[in-house]
Amino acid sequence: MPDVWHGQDMGGEEMGITTDGSVPPQSPAELIDRIERSWQAWVNAVDGIPDDRLTEPIVGHWSTKDLLGHVAFWEDWVIGDCQRIVAGKPETGENMDPINQGQVADAKDASVSAQKRYRQAAHANLMAYLGTIEAAEPTFPELVKALEGETWGHYDEHAAEVLAWRAAEGI
Repeated sequence: MPDVWHGQDMGGEEMGITTDGSVPPQSPAELIDRIERSWQAWVNAVDGIPDDRLTEPIVGHWSTKDLLGHVAFWEDWVIGDCQRIVAGKPETGENMDPINQGQVADAKDASVSAQKRYRQAAHANLMAYLGTIEAAEPTFPELVKALEGETWGHYDEHAAEVLAWRAAEGI
């Protein structure tokens, strides 16, 4: 997701605008609420698709089953990224494309039910981690930026793809 934050609050501090044009969450409670709203839309986009159709390609060669595991993988990954940010460690500069493709390849033989369980477990782990973020966390704006790309921005992107496929397929 592009790094498109700009704007200032009334005190002259960078407050940012998220990639969807909204003001970013300003507290852990707002952050959790923002993530949960998009999470529910993501879950709703997938729910109701018959399991035997979840393996059909919907975006290039990616199926909804692939997207379930993909989103869950990045939810797990972002916890470590947030821990890195809080610890003040620099980004690794790692190319994420091979990781992304490797995750999908590694999960190729996973069942639909396993990917659904992974979706739930990864999200529960993320929400548990987010519950530990203090309101006065000095790196909070950086955490919000990292989380946007792997949570609500990510859910919204893939929910839209699933909903477009569902509409085209009449599901």
